[in-house]
Amino acid sequence: MLNTPIWAFRGENDNVVPASETVDMMESIQALGSKMAKMTIIKGGKHNIAGNCYRNGELFDWLLSHKRD
Repeated sequence: MLNTPIWAFRGENDNVVPASETVDMMESIQALGSKMAKMTIIKGGKHNIAGNCYRNGELFDWLLSHKRD
């Protein structure tokens, strides 16, 4: 996973998957040396944050900036 681009989104108030679990996972991946992992915690967001993700103006540019070798 260290060479796989990851952008994790999580709602700050997610009661299904706590934001702290995403923070822990992403910090572990980054500590192993990944330069391609980032996360966004949606302030006040709960579990259903898909709309927030797709409205993020950077998301599609970020997706299109990556390709497999």
